[in-house]
Amino acid sequence: MKKVFLGITLLIVFILGFSASEILVIKVQTTALRTEPRFFASVKSLLTFGDQMEKVGFQEGWYQVKTLRGVSGWVHSSAVQPRPSKLAALTQGPRAQPTASEVALASKGFNRQVESAYRKRHPEIDYSWVDRMLSFKADQAAIEKFLREGRLGEWKEVK
Repeated sequence: MKKVFLGITLLIVFILGFSASEILVIKVQTTALRTEPRFFASVKSLLTFGDQMEKVGFQEGWYQVKTLRGVSGWVHSSAVQPRPSKLAALTQGPRAQPTASEVALASKGFNRQVESAYRKRHPEIDYSWVDRMLSFKADQAAIEKFLREGRLGEWKEVK
């Protein structure tokens, strides 16, 4: 009987501990999971929109996280948001949670209807440039050099 009680107690503690952990979701197209809480720390892994991870800690704008694959590292707070609670969906019906696309558009002040109406009002705009801009990749070494020389970001104050 004591073993059963102990087993049930451990199970309850495990469930409560798991449910108490905060889940974060990537809200940008891509971001880096870094080895340290710095923008130019080594990259352990790339994370993409909608990826979920467990919050382990927080330090000066950076979340220490553990991915679903078990990889631990740091991600900047500007790239994540808390996962929406699913309890609200239970009381409001099956369509209470927004889709990943709706969340991305809403974070930019858009939804599909607003975007569609804007495109209709402005047929002269070549929207392929948006895709082109998203395809541009900046060299990390060049960015770091620019920030160091301009004393910007992590190099704002001379160390």
